[in-house]
Amino acid sequence: MEAFHNLLREATNSRNTATGSSSLPSTGSLTQSLQGSLGMPQGMSMGMNLPLSLGNLPGSNTLAPIHRMNPLMAANSQMFPSLNASIPGLTTAPGSAAPASTTSTPSSSTAASKEKGGKATAAASKKRKAPASTASKDSDDDTQEYEDPKAKRRAQIAKAARKHRQRQKDELIALRAKVKDLKEQIEVLQSSEPSEHNTELGWKQEAEQHAEIRARVDQENEFLRKTLMEQMKFIQRLQDYFTKQPLLNMPSLDLILNSSSSATMTTPAALSNSSSTLQLQSSSFQDQLRRLANDSMATADKALSECETSFRTPKNPTMSYFGLEVQYEMGKTEMGIYFRHHIYNCDASSVMVDLWECIGDANFEKKFPFVESTEVLEEVDSNTKYIRRVVNLTMGDAGQANSVLKEENLLVNQKRENPDGSIYIIARTVKNDPSHPKAADHIRRDTTTTISLRNFNDGNGAGCLLLWSVKVLVDTDADERSKPANVPDIILKNMFEVTPVYVKGVVDRARGVMPH
Repeated sequence: MEAFHNLLREATNSRNTATGSSSLPSTGSLTQSLQGSLGMPQGMSMGMNLPLSLGNLPGSNTLAPIHRMNPLMAANSQMFPSLNASIPGLTTAPGSAAPASTTSTPSSSTAASKEKGGKATAAASKKRKAPASTASKDSDDDTQEYEDPKAKRRAQIAKAARKHRQRQKDELIALRAKVKDLKEQIEVLQSSEPSEHNTELGWKQEAEQHAEIRARVDQENEFLRKTLMEQMKFIQRLQDYFTKQPLLNMPSLDLILNSSSSATMTTPAALSNSSSTLQLQSSSFQDQLRRLANDSMATADKALSECETSFRTPKNPTMSYFGLEVQYEMGKTEMGIYFRHHIYNCDASSVMVDLWECIGDANFEKKFPFVESTEVLEEVDSNTKYIRRVVNLTMGDAGQANSVLKEENLLVNQKRENPDGSIYIIARTVKNDPSHPKAADHIRRDTTTTISLRNFNDGNGAGCLLLWSVKVLVDTDADERSKPANVPDIILKNMFEVTPVYVKGVVDRARGVMPH
């Protein structure tokens, strides 16, 4: 390697000092001498042979060519000043002129290389700009090359825009075809299965029907709301009657549940029913009793009609009280309570007989603890009887002063069989009886009772329908109305104390539960 470096130094020095070119040794002899001195093979890759040592060359003061030139290197010979000499065996590119002599100056070599370089650049530019003649327009855009990057970018944008417009056109065509197909399907369906409400009139009728249904439902809801409020008020009133103010005259549990006569109760001694206390009524008073009974019988249909209406279109919720259907009403001038009960396996005539026997029967009525005394004052005829009954009622809390009051009832009772087979029984209060003046500690109320017995036959069997109406007229006298016993709430409370239990006892006797 030292000999090679020495050779390079000598070649450099000789190039810098020399003004002209001397005769060079032949390339082959120089290369062979180098290869021989270094022991290298005859050829090297990449088309060149590398001489290493020139010490064996006599009179050699310049660097021999160490590269095998190719045409491009020959064209750019100004880059390699040491290679301007003519080298035997150098293969030139086709179309390039060989140097005239081995002593060409650097200026001539440079001019030749510039001329060749200019021709090569022009050929390359011409080749890039030449369009393909057999490709389509799109393939031309894909393969075409542009010198200006902006022009290339504009071409790419234009190509993308063309593709986007074409894609939109294809989608629009597909959508139009789909719409056309759907319209045809709709026409087929409309022609084969027409709609039930395909006109404005049909929809209007349906809307009106829905509005009517909504109005009816709202009306029912309002009725139920009012009914619930009335029921809550009534429950509160009953709670005050039976919980906060326990009844002194509440019947025994045995009588309420079993309606049995086995209950033992202590009742005040009945008033004497001797002939000395029964005064023979004059014919004029009997006529008054008949007239009063007939007047009440004439209004029986109206009273029973009101009773049926109260159950058919109730103003208050229908209650079940002691197994009976119960309705009531409260007015400014009268209070009413109604009962309805279906007595199966009973005939109206037999029930009427039992009921008529119960009226004024001390043995039957003594089973009720609120009854103080009962007696028949006079039997006017076979269908009319006049009785007197005294009952104990409550007005306030038990144990308080004046919490108990006594009600005396002088009642004319009458029964009547109608042509349609139904039976009416009425009971009307006689407020003034000369033979029985009112005691100071007793009260009398204007009460009218109307009873209807009618046979029926339904899916559950045959029996007797019982309707029972009790009405109390509020005293119009200002002094009487100011008394606590005539307060509407107290009157209604007393009616619920006595009437339901008494009606239940009559029904149980008719069914045979309570013995005669």
